[in-house]
Amino acid sequence: MRGRPPLPHVAVAVALGVASGLYVYRPIFQPPTHQEPQQSPPGPTTDAAPKRRP
Repeated sequence: MRGRPPLPHVAVAVALGVASGLYVYRPIFQPPTHQEPQQSPPGPTTDAAPKRRP
């Protein structure tokens, strides 16, 4: 090892780490894809009820 890293190098590394983490969480340069969720008819679904054994 050559000793401690200089403060500007640590600051750049921290800034890049935070920026890349935010970009992974919420990309800035990609347009948001707004897809409308398909609405199901009101009432219970067949998947929600447990299946009965004969």
